[in-house]
This record gives sequence, structure tokens and C-alpha cells, in this order.
Amino acid sequence: MLDRTTRMPHRHQVFGLTLESELACPELVTAAPEVAVDIQIRIAPLTAQLDSPSLNTDQVQVAPGIYQFLIRDVTRYRVERGE
Repeated sequence: MLDRTTRMPHRHQVFGLTLESELACPELVTAAPEVAVDIQIRIAPLTAQLDSPSLNTDQVQVAPGIYQFLIRDVTRYRVERGE
């Protein structure tokens, strides 16, 4: 697990957006620190089941403001508030 107290985020430009990530993405162009962030990528434990999802399949769950999907044998992703 990452120690967020000492880990600095990486900023990159991709498809006209500024991405801030806890993972380095050396294949992307580095963004200037003063540029506003459009997308944040964080590493955190996710629950396998959302509370009261309106859509619930083996791989996709949707709840108010949350879209979560599973790529089997890879990881689980979550998008919150369109961010």
C-alpha cells in the first residue's frame, strides 16, 4: 500500500487534459505544477459491493455519483462525481 504522506503525485498532459496520478506515467508529457488538474488517479482499497446500486452486474455497478467496474484478473476501478 502507498504511503500518501510521503508520495508526491505526478502530473501529466493527455488528450488536452491534466492528469494527476499516484503512479508515474513516463510515457505521457509532464504537466506544469500550476496547471489545474482535470483527472485524479488514486490508489485505494475499494469495496466489492456499492451501497444500493441502481445497476449491479458481475462487472459493473452504478450508484448515485459512482460508476465502478471490474476487469477480472486486473483490478477494480471507480469513478466518482465524474472525476
